[in-house]
Amino acid sequence: QWLNTDDPAVWLPAFDYADNLRQSMNTRDAQRWLPAFQKAWKALQEHNEMENAP
Repeated sequence: QWLNTDDPAVWLPAFDYADNLRQSMNTRDAQRWLPAFQKAWKALQEHNEMENAP
């Protein structure tokens, strides 16, 4: 829900990325990998918004 979208094209890559990040950090502790993911996701969205800006 925190992605604010029902579009699988948006959230599926994010989900895959989160899963890869969790595995690469070798932890199932969401308190460790989730902030890293959210930070990266926020940066990605800001980058996309800049590219899509008129």
